[in-house]
Amino acid sequence: MNQRQFEELLNRHTDRLLGAPAAAPGESPAALPAEAELSVEDERLFSSLARLAERAQGALVGVNPRPAFVVGLKGRLLASAKPELLASAKPEAQPDGGAQQRKAWITGVGGALLLASLGILSYKVARAGMGWVAASRAGHPEAVKAPPQT
Repeated sequence: MNQRQFEELLNRHTDRLLGAPAAAPGESPAALPAEAELSVEDERLFSSLARLAERAQGALVGVNPRPAFVVGLKGRLLASAKPELLASAKPEAQPDGGAQQRKAWITGVGGALLLASLGILSYKVARAGMGWVAASRAGHPEAVKAPPQT
């Protein structure tokens, strides 16, 4: 088993410990999947890491700070903040959704008109060029002139 597969195996075990559903119901979190082809040394390493992770998870408990601490910390941070940082942190007034939608429609219609006009222009240039080529083949005296400028 290469390093990448071993890391994926450890990540799956971590996900199971964090509450993600196990791959097979009733499977022990430290159990190795059947497709894992580990050497004896890698299997011992995985088992010891899995036991360590389970012990660490059992020892750690979720902690929520007291509301008074949160309020005090926020007050101290705001008091020590530089005024230019506070000014830049204020949310800017966002245009309403209707204005953004109108802007998107105008941009889309403008792009479509631009493409249509480019298509018409290239069609006219191609037609003028074909007429000039046809005239030069037919031996018309005007064919010696350059093609018309558009």
